[in-house]
Amino acid sequence: MNKIIKIIFLAIFAIALGHQANAEFYLVKDGQPASAIIIENPDSPLAQTAATELQYHLQRATGAKIPILSPSAGDLLPAENARLVIGNGQTARKWGIDPQKLPVDTYIIKTQGNTLLFAGHNTPITQRGHQAGEWNAATIWAVSRFLDEQLGVRWLWPGAVGTYIPKRTTIVLPNLNIQDRPALSKRMLPNTLYRRAYKGDKPILSQKVHAKVQDEATAWQRNFQLGDRSIPTFGHAFGDWWEKYHETDPDLFASPPPGGKYKMPWPLPKRVKLNLSNEAVDEKIIAEWKAAGAPDNWNVCPNDGTGFDTSLATRPMDEPQVDDLEAIFRGNTNLTARYVKFWNRLIAKMKVINPNITLSTYAYSAYSQPPRAGLELDPAVILQVVPHPWAYDEWQSWQRNGSQLFLRPNWWHTGAIAQLLPLHTQGDFFKFAIKHNMQGFYFDTLNGHWATQGPLYYVIARLSVHPEMSVDQIIDEYCSAFGKAAPEMKGYLQYWENFTQKAAYPVPGFPNEGPNVKNGLYAQVAKSHPIPPSSLTGSYPVIPYLYTDEVLNPAYAILDRATQTAGKDSGDGYVLQRIEFLRKGLDHLKLTRDVLRLGYAKTLTPEEQKSYLAQTQELQEMRRKLTAEHVLWGEVQNWYETRYGIPTVPGRARAKIERVEDA
Repeated sequence: MNKIIKIIFLAIFAIALGHQANAEFYLVKDGQPASAIIIENPDSPLAQTAATELQYHLQRATGAKIPILSPSAGDLLPAENARLVIGNGQTARKWGIDPQKLPVDTYIIKTQGNTLLFAGHNTPITQRGHQAGEWNAATIWAVSRFLDEQLGVRWLWPGAVGTYIPKRTTIVLPNLNIQDRPALSKRMLPNTLYRRAYKGDKPILSQKVHAKVQDEATAWQRNFQLGDRSIPTFGHAFGDWWEKYHETDPDLFASPPPGGKYKMPWPLPKRVKLNLSNEAVDEKIIAEWKAAGAPDNWNVCPNDGTGFDTSLATRPMDEPQVDDLEAIFRGNTNLTARYVKFWNRLIAKMKVINPNITLSTYAYSAYSQPPRAGLELDPAVILQVVPHPWAYDEWQSWQRNGSQLFLRPNWWHTGAIAQLLPLHTQGDFFKFAIKHNMQGFYFDTLNGHWATQGPLYYVIARLSVHPEMSVDQIIDEYCSAFGKAAPEMKGYLQYWENFTQKAAYPVPGFPNEGPNVKNGLYAQVAKSHPIPPSSLTGSYPVIPYLYTDEVLNPAYAILDRATQTAGKDSGDGYVLQRIEFLRKGLDHLKLTRDVLRLGYAKTLTPEEQKSYLAQTQELQEMRRKLTAEHVLWGEVQNWYETRYGIPTVPGRARAKIERVEDA
């Protein structure tokens, strides 16, 4: 009986479609469905997601809802109806394709007759999958590429409003034969939505709303083929050493300057540095490596923060020699040479045991500068470089010995929730790194300031998929989603990029690098107000001084003109909502600014105190609403601001700023 019902349904479906010419097939014709989506391995969550994503975008483009069928129902379709087959099932096998035997990350988009196949080499989702869009979701990437290149879909930010889909009434089945995978092995823009509440504070979202926000963020990441197939592992590697070894092997650890100003463990147990002149450090690392089976890669990234060794034995490893022990300990001098010598010494010993060994480490902090010519790093030492975005020469110098380089910038820790758009500065360096043998990237981190910094996220994500594009082309593409208001939106982005250049925020870890950084607006404010020189801690207290009404009002005026220009031309139906999305970002910035102005005040009158508390409550309610729309991720903001004493949450210390590097 069920089979008869299916036959009747498909017969009615075919009549509704009308007969197609055998030489041409359609996905949608004249606004009516002319195809079906078939999931051939329905037990695969990735295949299920790929199918629903394809259905959603096609319906947004044409108004036609393409049915999703099982393989058995698909077998009953008339031959004149196109089939959009998802997954590694019978069609792939019939065509001689086994995606799981292809290289990791590889996906296939292939047309044969009336069938278009989407398949891929999928690998298991890791525990951190949501941060990276579910790594190695190749089947979904196949659909995303089709939507990008065939339908012109653009994912500006997560959710329906941020998804631009050009309208059309007919889509012909394209003739495609694509087998590809992302060129870079590591493509990481990890999100921070797992940060919901700090130390027991109450989240502002229900679990249902948070799950929706997370799913939409994950979808955005997937659509830019984010993932990781790289072998090297990175991350501060010695966070547990103090607890494990300080009682039995105290000489493994760095020595502070004499005098007792700094007490070990400095600044925290998980951030203590090592005594690099002590070869017992090598033996301890090798022992742990051997206990793990002596794998082909081992992570030796130094711990974060300050506290570098000032012992008489280690200081001769430095080039140039520095006598200022305070500068050494605080990392305010060049310590690259000691680390290069240590890494070279260590890997030479490890190669005796496993000739294929590679070490993973950072070029970061006091060891970010490349070594002098003649002091060459062993090419088997793989680096994640943490540069400023003008480090063109430094990047090439690290490469001169053939080392593999990954880009791991801290750029997105600058600006807090404010409008800061160094689109060309960061985009051009990213393009340069790709052209100069960049193996992959890991941006730390995507905090969800979509309405104020989202265009910057878009530039980097888009370049990771289409490195041949220029930054200007990507900006034009972003603005095209605003229909007739595209020229105004381009002017809006240009306004904030110009302001970014004038503000000249210092890049985290590089307080004196970059054009105009010593004379920019940030530096001018810091000279006359208690603003930390590091933008890691100074980005919040500087907001009331930089983002005045005189700065914000011209931006509001541009958005007003964009709304007028757009008029009733809704483009794909979301133009006015996109303009309003950006306006809400300014509204949130303005209210946050006003809260900070009172929160950082040394004293408040009773009336000011009442106003301050009312505004903080208003800010929390605003964040609750705007988080669901991705204007910003309010829970992430609350977590960060609570942790570091930013005075936006009632009941917290109003003027405490914890030093990030010493946290």
